[in-house]
This record gives sequence, structure tokens and C-alpha cells, in this order.
Amino acid sequence: MFRKDIKILVARLLIARLDHLKWMEVVVPNHIQNPIADIMARPTASYYLPLLLKNETGYDDCIQIMDSYEEQLSYLYTKAGRSK
Repeated sequence: MFRKDIKILVARLLIARLDHLKWMEVVVPNHIQNPIADIMARPTASYYLPLLLKNETGYDDCIQIMDSYEEQLSYLYTKAGRSK
């Protein structure tokens, strides 16, 4: 399966770079099938963490940053209904 995927990627590169291989576009698939294609097709949600004015080179500040991230993640999990 890996070799087949590599062949498709190489074919795409060749088609993009060499004009006399444009005829191969109809033969090379646009989508590479994989076992988790249905999961990868779902939209992704991004969540921004607050900006912290801390210096990551200091141990105390790193602890405060990690505590803040832990609180934020706990809040988001609770809001999503996934808390214990």
C-alpha cells in the first residue's frame, strides 16, 4: 500500500513539472485512499489558548504556563461534556 501511494505522489510531481505528461492527469487519482479517510474528512476545530506574558526559560514561569494550560483544558473538557 505504501509503494502504491508513493507511485501516486511521484506521478503527481512529474505531471506538475513536465508538460508532456499532462495527459496522465486522467489516470492518476486525485485522492489517496486510506483506512481513516472518513475521520480525516471531518472538519477540525481549533481552540486558542490565552496569551501569557511569561518567560519560558524560567522554571517558575514554565510551571505557571503549564498550570494555565491544565486549567484551560479542564474547562474545555467540562464544556464539551467529557469531564469525569
